[in-house]
Amino acid sequence: MFDLPYLIITGASAEHLLAMKLEAALRTDQADIVTLLWTLGIQDADAAVAIHADLFPHSEQAG
Repeated sequence: MFDLPYLIITGASAEHLLAMKLEAALRTDQADIVTLLWTLGIQDADAAVAIHADLFPHSEQAG
């Protein structure tokens, strides 16, 4: 995204954003979660849960 010899700024992938939103489980994140599911082409809960479990394996919410 933005690269200087002394500074590198990157952005999170859609998968990481989805996992973070699912981990937070905030009501205000629902619209973002729907958008991320659509963006990623995810149509079932198992696929979303798998992404979350891969990125947050020690979470109490992980499958």
